[in-house]
Amino acid sequence: MNEVENHYASVGDTPSAQGAAASSKPADIAKSAIDNAVSAAKTTLKSATDTAKGAVDDVRKAAGEHYGRASSVAAGHYENVSRGATYARRRSAIELGRTRRNVEGFVGENPIMVGVAGLAAGLLIGTLLPQTRQENQALGRYADEAREQALRMARDLTEQGRHFVEEALDTRTGKDGQGAS
Repeated sequence: MNEVENHYASVGDTPSAQGAAASSKPADIAKSAIDNAVSAAKTTLKSATDTAKGAVDDVRKAAGEHYGRASSVAAGHYENVSRGATYARRRSAIELGRTRRNVEGFVGENPIMVGVAGLAAGLLIGTLLPQTRQENQALGRYADEAREQALRMARDLTEQGRHFVEEALDTRTGKDGQGAS
């Protein structure tokens, strides 16, 4: 008996199996061994393929669940930000309208004071600008004195205007029943 025959002879537990292995031809034994190996390889390959398919399906399912959760969270955040932006836009439009009405009301109730404030601002800006040759030629030595007087007048008018505006706003705020916000 050769090695293959000895192997298959020792595998069989019954005397008939040993006898069948001993009476088989070596080619039959080799073919049977190859068939068994191919069958075992096919079984192992099928098992590995099934395991891989199951793993791929599990990963695909988990990825889909994670994507769904992430998508839901992102949609919720987008909705919150969108609502906040819409609220801020509406609120700023309301506040802008309220401020515009307050300014228009103040100007309508105090047109002289607004004119005086404009004059004071003009005088203040005029004194801050550099002197020109024409001013120096026209006013000569009185240019500096005129500039100082204009600056003092602008400061006085600005201070008077500030007090008047504060009083007018306090009166208006008391009239509206709203505090300063």
